[in-house]
Amino acid sequence: MNRSSGASRSTPAAATSWAQASSTPGCNASGPAATRPAGARRSRASASPGAVVGETHPEYDSHVSVPALWDRKTGKIICNDYRTLSTDLATEFDEHADDAVDLYPKALRAEIDEFHEFLFTRVHDGPYRCGFAPSQEVYEKEVEQLFEALDQLDHRLRDRRYLFGDQLTEPDIRFYVTLARFDPVYFTHFTANLRRIADYPRLRTYFRDLYRIPAFRETTDFDQIKNHYFRTHPFLNPTGIVPAGPLLETLLSD
Repeated sequence: MNRSSGASRSTPAAATSWAQASSTPGCNASGPAATRPAGARRSRASASPGAVVGETHPEYDSHVSVPALWDRKTGKIICNDYRTLSTDLATEFDEHADDAVDLYPKALRAEIDEFHEFLFTRVHDGPYRCGFAPSQEVYEKEVEQLFEALDQLDHRLRDRRYLFGDQLTEPDIRFYVTLARFDPVYFTHFTANLRRIADYPRLRTYFRDLYRIPAFRETTDFDQIKNHYFRTHPFLNPTGIVPAGPLLETLLSD
């Protein structure tokens, strides 16, 4: 598939999820297939994530989260591997997509796959490792590794518009999801606070450039991002108070 779809709506990868609990990796939802009762409705609007998982795996009764790829014809989850979902979308739905942009070009796939592993372990997961660190020693190690990675990415962008040159690719979409959450949430909520993205000259420009693309901007809701994080981790924020700031003018404006 050659278009971005709701990049900022994806849940970051560190959250404990049904996808992690699944015993079968990749795009094969584990467990026995559920049978839809005769005449059951297939309504996307009315189905909660829990209901969809329950229909796919009636025996599953643990934590449920998104993202997952849902087949509206069968009413079942067909892919629950959050680490490959965007690649699945970039490669498996070409007949339904606008091919004006190739987010996963064949000539770059090996390099992109390697880069995705770096993004996941060092960047996407990094703020969570800081926020959930069990000790001061572990926290300091995780903070150092996270900001080393951000420094590397800021340097990478010194001579290119996007992560792989002048062409927008899948890693840009994945990286954007973390950048959109960093200053409003990760900096304070997860104490990943050596620097803001707004303090990085190239990362700031890069994020602003992506944000100006309608597909990114129109699917990014900073208020929703803040409300979600600050109200769903009571062990980190027991009062549930959502901070008024930070103001994002420095990040979003020239």
